[in-house]
Amino acid sequence: PEEYITDRLTDEAIGFMKNHRDEPFFMMLQHYDVHGPLTAPKEMVKKYTDRGHPLTKGNESATFLAMKESFDQSFGRITATLEELELDDNTIVIFFSDNGGVSYVANNGPLRRGKKWLYEGGIRVPMAIRVPGVTQSGSRCDTAVNGIDFFPTLVDLTGGNPKQLESVLDGVSLVPLLKGGETLEREALYWHLPQLGRGDGAIIPPQGMVRMGPWKLIHYYGNTAAPELYNINDDISEKNNMAAESPERVEQMQWMLERHLNEVAAQRVEIIK
Repeated sequence: PEEYITDRLTDEAIGFMKNHRDEPFFMMLQHYDVHGPLTAPKEMVKKYTDRGHPLTKGNESATFLAMKESFDQSFGRITATLEELELDDNTIVIFFSDNGGVSYVANNGPLRRGKKWLYEGGIRVPMAIRVPGVTQSGSRCDTAVNGIDFFPTLVDLTGGNPKQLESVLDGVSLVPLLKGGETLEREALYWHLPQLGRGDGAIIPPQGMVRMGPWKLIHYYGNTAAPELYNINDDISEKNNMAAESPERVEQMQWMLERHLNEVAAQRVEIIK
């Protein structure tokens, strides 16, 4: 009852690493920071209220800032433990978030919207990967990737061949990017939200999305809304819907989405009008 969950999860993670110091291990640490309900250690919150930040309102609230600091400290403790155990030169580290911030708390600008939306504010997240002997410190890659790529990437990095696995993989290995490349052997990335949602006080209709190079199509199932097409390289804030002036591209990407849904036997959407 007296513990803060971020600290406890980090303690458990550190204990796990120490217990498995002398054997190969995989550890996946999923923090609740930063996620509702918004809570943080009282002394850390007080540090920010003393600086004039409101307690809970907005992305500069004392509670939200304290949660981010707590998470930052946790990540620092994890990396420090790897150094202490002399594992930092032999451990792959992946840092990422599962979705964009909730708009009423997080500032996702210049990205549009936030969590639960297929706009960039909902799906574009920070990610960093360190692979000793492979990645270069300070390097940057702007190629779009997805969480489905982690499994084949880890198989590849640890001596396996993802293409020889019996399983049918949705993702691809990111090793070419980690070595400094800029492209992957992939036609497109897909998102599929077959249910009604709510975000920013608005109803989010069932929709799918295709990302092919710089082009991004948002398709609303049942034609509940007109499709949207954006060039993300030129329009990161998704202000310029180019669907009307590029009908052939829209039709092509809609066909690709339909093909993908069939290939993966996706849950279909029943539109009630």
